[in-house]
Amino acid sequence: MKAKNLLPENYAAQCVKNWSKKESEFNSLTKIEKIAILESMYKVDKDETLTFRENVLFDKLTKDEKIAYLLNPVNRGREISTDTYVERKVSTTYDKVSLLAKIKYLLTKVENPEKIIVPIGIERVKAIYSFMQSFENIEALMQFIETETETETESETETEPQK
Repeated sequence: MKAKNLLPENYAAQCVKNWSKKESEFNSLTKIEKIAILESMYKVDKDETLTFRENVLFDKLTKDEKIAYLLNPVNRGREISTDTYVERKVSTTYDKVSLLAKIKYLLTKVENPEKIIVPIGIERVKAIYSFMQSFENIEALMQFIETETETETESETETEPQK
């Protein structure tokens, strides 16, 4: 299948030029963009152990965690139900934590990131360019798009509620 370009030749150039002008405040970036910016400012050892506290439903604790929680003198006398949130200490490596946990960790290492104005447009253009270069030709890109579209359609069909 030969891909036909229906738009004028300079259309893509104008789009890229307009996208590249976009700047964003740090707080308005997506999680992945925030992590990329913060990681560029602070070198992270992926095997570094992070220890942090998180709130979880009591029901989500492991058996050992539940026992330890109930035996803790601080918690004696507290009423616990299945919808009670409790705080637990978590230790894991950087590469295994959630995106939000990565952001929280990196925010402790980078000074005043909320004041950063990021030329996000140009970074997005670079990411799209790198992605496009991973295909041999336009047909391979079109095949990827078709495959991804079919996969999305199939998963949307599977998750639709039964009537």
